[in-house]
Amino acid sequence: MAKAAKTSATKTIRGGVAQAIVHDSAARHVTGEATYIDDIPETVGMLHAALGLADFSHGRIAGLDLDAVRAAPGVVAVLTAADVPGHNDISPTGRRDEPVLAGELVQFHGQPVFAVIAETRDQARRAARLGKITRDELPFVVDVGRATKK
Repeated sequence: MAKAAKTSATKTIRGGVAQAIVHDSAARHVTGEATYIDDIPETVGMLHAALGLADFSHGRIAGLDLDAVRAAPGVVAVLTAADVPGHNDISPTGRRDEPVLAGELVQFHGQPVFAVIAETRDQARRAARLGKITRDELPFVVDVGRATKK
């Protein structure tokens, strides 16, 4: 096997299995000096997002009723799979098997189906609960033994 040429982008791997390596922000975490997302002030006009999640495990989406979501206080936009530009996929493998938002098929309970953009986090969360997803349920598997059978 040929060795890879070292470039400025190549990093040397340090440590190994069962060897402690100090994380670059460890000191800030243990001293209370680390900045967390809730420590950062919100900018003026910042919007918040919340997801509308499937309440079933497997099925075809027959319809989305998002009228109440759009009419909810503070809602600026509601996004569905049709609004995702390019490929509706966030899979790390590039197989296009993990959509950002479910379009036609829900594959697991809690899968994101739509996103609500609102003026506050509370408004986004409350509005997301108002969406109604009609579906044609499909069989689902909940144990490894059945899932691995062909």
